[in-house]
Amino acid sequence: MAINLIILISLSLIFFYNFFNKNLIQIQMLLIFIISTSIKMMFISFEFSGMFINQFTINDEITFLGHKNVKNLSPGDNFLISILYFFRNINDSEIFIKYLPIFFSFIFFYYLVKIFNNLKYKNVLKVLILIFCLTSPAYIMFNYSVTKEFLQGAFLAPSIYYSLKIIDKITITRIIKLLSFLILFSYTHRGFEVVSVLILLNSLSFSILNYYDNFFKKIWFTLFLAFLIISIFLLILLINSSIGQNLLGDEFRVYLNNIREAEHGAGNTYRISIDNSNFIKLGESFLLTIYYYFFYIQGLTTIKHFYFFVDSILSAVILIAVFYTILLNNFFDRNNKYKYLFITIIFLIMSFGFAIFTYNTGNAMRHKSVTNFMLYLLFPLLINFVTLLVKRPYNIFNQNNNKTT
Repeated sequence: MAINLIILISLSLIFFYNFFNKNLIQIQMLLIFIISTSIKMMFISFEFSGMFINQFTINDEITFLGHKNVKNLSPGDNFLISILYFFRNINDSEIFIKYLPIFFSFIFFYYLVKIFNNLKYKNVLKVLILIFCLTSPAYIMFNYSVTKEFLQGAFLAPSIYYSLKIIDKITITRIIKLLSFLILFSYTHRGFEVVSVLILLNSLSFSILNYYDNFFKKIWFTLFLAFLIISIFLLILLINSSIGQNLLGDEFRVYLNNIREAEHGAGNTYRISIDNSNFIKLGESFLLTIYYYFFYIQGLTTIKHFYFFVDSILSAVILIAVFYTILLNNFFDRNNKYKYLFITIIFLIMSFGFAIFTYNTGNAMRHKSVTNFMLYLLFPLLINFVTLLVKRPYNIFNQNNNKTT
């Protein structure tokens, strides 16, 4: 225990000296991180004393903290176990391994602050987003435990940061840094290699759009129309290809439904069987999984379910604000427009991917603990949306009043 505290204190001093030396952080932001870290350490101490068991992660931790080889693990599980073995060679104590998520949270926090600075957010906005990112129940519960989520967040945040830097300007150094984190990120979950490729391609695409911004602003509708036509053409090609036919096969349906198997008696489980009898049915099934992933709640009888409800409402309102701003509110005259688009696209890609393979609200909240920080980065669009809603009745009243006078 003493060794872990010495390591944690030493790491903290180096870490925060670097932050304050570069004027990257304010005292309020530091306090939020300290509060978040203290809560995590409190839960770890409660678990060691037997006062608390995290029902969300206990089964995974038993697997990952065990010293025996376990069969039928996913690539992400194997990657986490490999990292745990690496750190066991440094210190084989159980408490040291339990503190690993705390150490990795420094990486997440560091790059989150750098993202704020890249987006040129004001201090009040930084503090607000940090409160949601670092103290939300989902983040706390799934990022103090020795599960894959703490690794995913620690590698996704820098990937987003270097993508934003590339959108500003493409350089070899930034591409190398991005690729390094994307490679690590791709190992943390099945399918993240596809997400990593899409992050890279989107960052390069939006960098080109940003560089030729004045030109593309004049022809954005033509570009959108061309994108729509090309997408439809590619979809038709996919439907008529061998890959498309395999998507309608029994093997694919059984594979997806087997992955989505869960205890039928589990209180938070929602049962959706994928129907791939045709592409319309397959699309409907995917849309249903997305709807349940974001909005399914069994009831409001517990604090846990009430939190699911609040998170669903907040997610829905932010997404409505994002789409309203992009489609109807002079989006192309805003600062950070391509960065907001990039963050929205990556959030939706990851959320849709998670939704297809998720079968209960606990699992959904686990996945949201990784992706929600991207949603919170879009708070400026939400604030703008709420401001417009509040001002609209007042403006209408003034217009009517002017007409009568």
